[in-house]
Amino acid sequence: MRPVLRFSIIVSACTMLLPATLRGTPPYGDPNQPYDRIPGTLETAHTKWARPLPTGPIKALFLLPYGDSREVVEIAQRLHLDYTVIMNAGHTAWEKGYGEGENTTPLTGVEAKHVLERIVEQRLSLAHEYDVIVIGKISWVVIPPSVRSRILEHVARGSGLVYVTPHRLKEGYDNRTVVADARDESFGRLFEMGGGGALAGWIRRTTPLDVLPIHLIESPDQFEPLAGVPRHEYAQAALCVTTSEYGDGRVVGFDYFDEEAARRHSNSLTPYWNHPMGDHDLVAYDLSFAILARGMLWSAHRQPTVKTAISVSAPKTTLSASPDRAVRRLRWHDQVAQTVVARESRAEARITTTAGPKQVAFVEFRLRTRSGKVIENVKLAMAKSIERALPILPRGDYLIDVRLLDEANSVVEFASRSLRVESEQRVTQITLDRAWYKVDQTISGNVRFTAPLLGDQSVEVVAVDTWGRTVAEAPIVSDEVGVGKFSIPVRNPLSELWDIVCRITDQHGIVDERSVPAPIPNREFDDYMFMLIFSPTPGRGHWKGELYGRLMRDHGINSTYTYLIYNQQQQFVHNARQHLRSVAYAEHHGELLSPEDRNRDPKQEQPDLDLAELSRMLRRVAETGEKLNPKEFPFRMQYLGADFINARIDQYKQAARFGSPFYTLTGENYLSGEFSARENSGFGATTTNVFQAWCREQYDNDLAELNAEWNTRFDSWKQIRGILLTEAVERDQLPRWVDFRHFMRSRVWSQYFIDWTRMMRRFIPAARTGRVGHDHHDFSRYRHEMTCSKLYIGQEIHAQWRHAMTVELPQSFAATRGFLMAPQSVLRWYYDHQSRVNRERYPWLVLMLGLNGFDWENCLTNSTLGGLSCFTPDFSEPLPFFEDYSREVRAIQRGIGKLTIASQPHRSRVAVLWAPYNHYISRLLPFEENGFSGTWLSNLSVIGGAPADALALLNSIRVRPTMIAPEDLRDGGLAKRGFRALVLPYNKGMSQSEADAIRQFVADGGLVIADNTPASYSQHGRKLDQGRLADLFPVTHGKHSQRIGKGYAVYLPNVINGYTRRLENDDCAGAEVVARLLRQYAGQRPPVELHDSDGKPRRDIFTRVFKHGSTQLVGLLCSDTAANQKPSSAVLWLPEKRYVYDVRDHSFLGFTDRVALQIDLRPRFFALLPARVDSMEFNGTIASARSGTEVGIAGKINLAGKGKADEMAQAVHVRVFNAKGTELEWFRQNIVFFGTSFKVDLPLSLSTPPGRYRIVAEHALTGTKSTTTLEVASE
Repeated sequence: MRPVLRFSIIVSACTMLLPATLRGTPPYGDPNQPYDRIPGTLETAHTKWARPLPTGPIKALFLLPYGDSREVVEIAQRLHLDYTVIMNAGHTAWEKGYGEGENTTPLTGVEAKHVLERIVEQRLSLAHEYDVIVIGKISWVVIPPSVRSRILEHVARGSGLVYVTPHRLKEGYDNRTVVADARDESFGRLFEMGGGGALAGWIRRTTPLDVLPIHLIESPDQFEPLAGVPRHEYAQAALCVTTSEYGDGRVVGFDYFDEEAARRHSNSLTPYWNHPMGDHDLVAYDLSFAILARGMLWSAHRQPTVKTAISVSAPKTTLSASPDRAVRRLRWHDQVAQTVVARESRAEARITTTAGPKQVAFVEFRLRTRSGKVIENVKLAMAKSIERALPILPRGDYLIDVRLLDEANSVVEFASRSLRVESEQRVTQITLDRAWYKVDQTISGNVRFTAPLLGDQSVEVVAVDTWGRTVAEAPIVSDEVGVGKFSIPVRNPLSELWDIVCRITDQHGIVDERSVPAPIPNREFDDYMFMLIFSPTPGRGHWKGELYGRLMRDHGINSTYTYLIYNQQQQFVHNARQHLRSVAYAEHHGELLSPEDRNRDPKQEQPDLDLAELSRMLRRVAETGEKLNPKEFPFRMQYLGADFINARIDQYKQAARFGSPFYTLTGENYLSGEFSARENSGFGATTTNVFQAWCREQYDNDLAELNAEWNTRFDSWKQIRGILLTEAVERDQLPRWVDFRHFMRSRVWSQYFIDWTRMMRRFIPAARTGRVGHDHHDFSRYRHEMTCSKLYIGQEIHAQWRHAMTVELPQSFAATRGFLMAPQSVLRWYYDHQSRVNRERYPWLVLMLGLNGFDWENCLTNSTLGGLSCFTPDFSEPLPFFEDYSREVRAIQRGIGKLTIASQPHRSRVAVLWAPYNHYISRLLPFEENGFSGTWLSNLSVIGGAPADALALLNSIRVRPTMIAPEDLRDGGLAKRGFRALVLPYNKGMSQSEADAIRQFVADGGLVIADNTPASYSQHGRKLDQGRLADLFPVTHGKHSQRIGKGYAVYLPNVINGYTRRLENDDCAGAEVVARLLRQYAGQRPPVELHDSDGKPRRDIFTRVFKHGSTQLVGLLCSDTAANQKPSSAVLWLPEKRYVYDVRDHSFLGFTDRVALQIDLRPRFFALLPARVDSMEFNGTIASARSGTEVGIAGKINLAGKGKADEMAQAVHVRVFNAKGTELEWFRQNIVFFGTSFKVDLPLSLSTPPGRYRIVAEHALTGTKSTTTLEVASE
């Protein structure tokens, strides 16, 4: 029974009466609104400490934050419960939680208040009787007075009350430290005054506190923070147990003193601690629920009447464990077992109890390692005293867990005790010769021991990958006492990390072992990526990070944003162990380095901001590979300076141990004042010097020309400096401002990231860099650096048209293919989420745009009332909207994604001139018909404006252009690159050399199409008396075309302008004019065409064509316009007959050059092949091999038809299953190949079990499958 679900129907019906604007998106009760839903079906590792109970379940009511409600399921796995839950927003928020905008996914406002009030009214009604009520770290003053009173009414009549971390922080979802002013005497009496008494004694007696990160104190005033250690860095939690009574009820306080930090790891029923290496301590987490279970049993008057104790007897020893000194400062005690047993001695565990045979029939005895691996688990007949001989164990920490069971196997009592096994012979150190290894290199290392090996002892070194497979072993070669050497070749790694394990063994097994990680960076990222970002991930987020990372892999997640920016190197290791690729969040650079920077006076110059000086420092490192001398480079821009750069060098050297597709260097950071278009930086000394040198170059060292252009009277180049916009207006020197701002964006801002990239590459080989955020960059500079990005696209209707420029600029200018990703998020209920077809479209749109994948932002990381999740809050069930995304992602990840990414996108021989200085000229013309960019973020975004309209028009006629910059016109650049047409959508500013190059291009036979009076201003922004292209475009008040030499110049006013908006409203006016001009005068036709049933071109269908060898891939995405809400007929025209396959449904559409389609809003993806795929087969039905060998299984595609197969690119998706039908995920692979033959490589580990394995290959384009069998014999 789940009362959480029982009441939801009632409250949901009530919320339907609310106005739509006051309801959440999705609203309460919607299948995609996770609030108030706990299916409780996901089982995680746990100990059934008190489950089942002899007297049946405890009826419990939990009040805790929505985002932490998984912990109710966790305690219910360990304690027999019938539970009900009331979810509030956070530890310091009742219903007023975090939300973003009108379409935020949490419940907000009236709906949040109404829903929570009704739930509380129903579930706290005195008509219900609860054995215990549990409050999970919610501030007492945040709980409404009426709710507090009702809770205490329940307690007064006999319900228990357990309050985990009682506190009185003030309300406010972001409040972490401010406590309510007046002292609350009743709060003190309930939760702070009473001693722990019998309950605290019970916990001490039955809990191995000596090995747990929990420090038990007697009273709250004994708590003292660890000196010099921030609360959020604690690797240990304090605990004070208090007990009191209220009426007939018992009250328990479990104060972990973590109210300021608990939200970081989503701990509401358990203590917050932060392992220095980011580890999630599963055993400590398990035992913290045992503590909670005892508190709930005691407060409900259900504590056992019997007592039990565990002791260990063994000969005395002088051996002791060595504490971890590296983290000692983060602990109150060393977490070392107090009972130490010498490994060679015989030890015995004894269980004693006061229970009689009628109370207890059996004793369940479990021995496990401190990490949770079970060594023994036996059920023994009851006796007053039970002795159990312990096996000879490897050196390490162990736990003995005991449950006393009655005849019905119900739990009467439970206890746990720690044990340390020590040995004189230890592996003290393993050192490797490199920080990381390439494939086919050799891992060489040394090992050290405390003493020479004894006669019956031996030592071995093995390599174990992150799948738990033993992949290599090596002998130890000793050259001195206590020291040995080993070598292990790196061959065919299937993980990015191997653990090099050294083991000493004797006749009883392992004596001691130690391991070190050996990274084997995988720097190939050639498949479709689905990435977690700003969400719980392994190594961050305690239990939630570990659980979420593991669950999401089943839904296609294969990577995570990794916090190199915070020096969290351990996250790379955690990701590798969870088989997730790391995308490095390296820096967040810009001129906004503190909150105060956002409030600098826009009317005042900011000379302390000098990115050019930082660039000079970066270039020195890039040239020398050495750290900076702070005395030689004393400049600092807040924390940015020589010391910071030197520290980053150390971090980059470590980060090089793992691969990353790219390193983000900036996000939503800007030049000072840039976000509000009131720039005020660029006046630093070095920046001014660089500006002077740049001006000399731009004006050919002619100061008189500069003065004429700027309307200035400078006598020397040294007088030249930047200018604020207000001053430029007052002095009539706007061209000076245009030059200055273009220089700042292109030669300071963009140059800074180019220089940072080159510095970084000194320490991370071939590092690729990029950004997360807006488009305030000169992309024409990013040819070899900053070619990667997370782009701000999608999440609204018509993204394929509106946002195409954001994608096209980095794709056009990068000399080699970058790594580009799209965003997705659960913060808001975006357009992409709002229907099933939208959710189908988005992953395919990302692929069609030529991106490498998309990310998935956030999951229960904020204080909210619902939303912000793609699972129910207990992670038991994915929400329907996420299942839709996941299904499409996993389909793409079965080969078609990798094949598409490996393909080259089709581009026409049409160029669009994108001259970034026109952005600043456009800013000076606020009343023009169309600008260089649009939207309210026009100073930061390239969405909107004439260039974006031009791109939308060309994409709609399926003539994909290439963006070029002014420098690409030099020396006949257009002709050299084979361009036949040039589009000038917004090029009001233009240099004479640009104009001359365009004029020559036309004279030589090129076509130029223009709008918005090109070349009517100089490139510096000075209005010209006569335009520099007036001879090409003598008429600008209407359409005009003329032949110039061998070519044509065409002016099309308002054909380009506004096209995106028209297209979105089913009006494609202007498209046919441009298509005809390109076809007639430039010979440019689309690679495929689409017509309606009347033979008219369909311009409302976004089309992308990719080519790999002789294979072509075609993606179609119909616009979500009013006219397309119902399916319509269309015909796909091909230039020649091809074998056509529908990739999404794996159907063969025939050998044809005309494909009749019914087009709706669903994405379509086709393969056009030169031959037909008849079948696929492996060479032989059974292959055989031994463990530890490399197996290659050959496969063949049987083709038919007329086309040649040699250049035909194909892909197969391969999976391997063991005899039980379980997939061996480490062998999963997508193979892209040419021709008809492919090979499946399976490096079998030394630990591969003998048996029969099934290999299944699926053709990515046609769905054809083939199976073969592999027989593995032991080595």
